[in-house]
Amino acid sequence: MDRIASERNSENYRNGYPGREDDPNLTDNLKFYRSEIESTPDGACIDEILSKWYGDYRFLERHQGFIQW
Repeated sequence: MDRIASERNSENYRNGYPGREDDPNLTDNLKFYRSEIESTPDGACIDEILSKWYGDYRFLERHQGFIQW
């Protein structure tokens, strides 16, 4: 991506993607943060991540699934 396209994309992001609407059916992130579903691909709920691995940054760095959420 060239510099101008990158700047345009950044501006669209900051402006909330004008002219586009969110899909109300896309709720996986909300479900993850409510501990209703596990992260993928490693499969852990947010409560487990926070209670078991809080502060274990080496483990969290290897357990990349939660970062994707």
